[in-house]
Amino acid sequence: MSNGTTHHGPMLRRVLQHRTALYAYIFACVRKHSEADDILQDVFVAAVESIDQIKDEAGVLPWLREIARRRILAHGVAERRTIAILRQSRHRSMESVIKSRCA
Repeated sequence: MSNGTTHHGPMLRRVLQHRTALYAYIFACVRKHSEADDILQDVFVAAVESIDQIKDEAGVLPWLREIARRRILAHGVAERRTIAILRQSRHRSMESVIKSRCA
């Protein structure tokens, strides 16, 4: 009885071989090591979950870069949303302080 790891072992090794290049690409986009680490982990999880999609070993790096690009874009959207929420919250807090001092 063979499991998915045994069946996909060579392709998984190929995916892991691109770790350094992929990390460099992600870090160049986000400029924070902690965020690059998180995104890289997300990319590897997505790659393992959809390893059956890749048929050609030569296409592994472009495939991984596309996954990374999408994760980076999603990360940027989430970060901008968080910043907007924090600014809005700070603005509301300042308004309530002003109202309480002027009342």
